[in-house]
Formats: sequence, C-alpha cells, structure tokens
Amino acid sequence: MNHKDFLLRLWVGKINLDEVENEFEAQIRRILDYNLSVSHLDTHQHLHIHPGILRIVIKLAKRFNIRWIRYPLEINPNYGEFYSPFLRLDTFAKFSFGLINRSKIENIFSLSGVSRPDYLFGMYHAGSMNYAIFKKMLLQIRPGLTEIIFHPATKNEDFSEEFPGSFRGFDWVSQFNALISPMAKELAASNNVNFISFKDATL
Repeated sequence: MNHKDFLLRLWVGKINLDEVENEFEAQIRRILDYNLSVSHLDTHQHLHIHPGILRIVIKLAKRFNIRWIRYPLEINPNYGEFYSPFLRLDTFAKFSFGLINRSKIENIFSLSGVSRPDYLFGMYHAGSMNYAIFKKMLLQIRPGLTEIIFHPATKNEDFSEEFPGSFRGFDWVSQFNALISPMAKELAASNNVNFISFKDATL
C-alpha cells in the first residue's frame, strides 16, 4: 500500500489506528534498541498531517520523551513560481487537506505539550530543491525555528520501484549541492540564520 492508498483508506475510516500506533511504537523501540537517540518524529510523506495520525505521533512522543515533531504545513504564498514539477495531484490534495485543517492541526499541537518548529519550508519543492529556491527561503526566514526539508544525495537514482508513488525523477544532486554551497552559508550568516539540527534545538 502506498501513501496515497493509505490516506484514502484513512479518510474513509478503513485504517485501524491501533495498528498504526503499534507499528510506530515498534519502530521507535527498534531505534532505541540500538542505543540511538530520537531527536524528533515525523512520518513518510507527512502522513501525520491527518489529525488522527498526529494524535498518535504526539502520544508516542510524550511516552518516549521525544521533544520535537515535524510541523507538516508550509504556508507561504510567495513561492508560487517555485512549486515543484513533482507536485502530483494526489500530493497537492494531501497538502490542501492540511491547509483546510490548519486550525485543527495547530490546536492539537498547542494542547499537546510537545514542541514543533515555528515554520517549515520545502514540502512544495520535494525533488526539485536547488540553490535558487534555497536562497529565496533563506531570505524569508523569520525569527524562530524553521525546518527546511531536503532530499540530498551525491548521485541521482530512481527509487520509485522501491517506494511506489514516491521519489520518481528526484534531483538529489542539486539538493546536495545547494546544501554545501558556500554562497548559501554566506547568505545565511549575513541574515543571522544559524543551521542546527533537531537535537540542538532549544525549547
């Protein structure tokens, strides 16, 4: 089952949320069994944009004392000219669902006691992030914690068979080059932007 099928079944009530919770908890425990720390929680294709999944993610974050959860909403009307060519109809429908339910999602977060970034960039640019887009994002970062989503690699490969419905035609190398660009580092410094990871973030 790919993420599109999962969401469709979830929206019509054909997904057992207890099974989702058990699977997610098993994955967390597997990481901890290797003595690795968990800096934050998120889901493949941002499926916790659905309030039912989000409540499970928050419940597990609190159970395992995980401080951060990805905030699965990107709201920036100035990015229209940069929308990813990989933004398929089903992906657009998922993002639209998140925006429609924005107030509910924010309310769940606010009552949870679990932290989230203030802003998120990159959901609309999956597969096509490059320096030009990264530069535009850096120039628009506001005070607070912003997560920027990248899919970097040193070689362009097609993983669509391993992950049906995902990653077809992604430009992994351009994303890698954008991240290591000296110009991006200089631009960030000149705009008082500091690069950190979730484990370094303070509440």
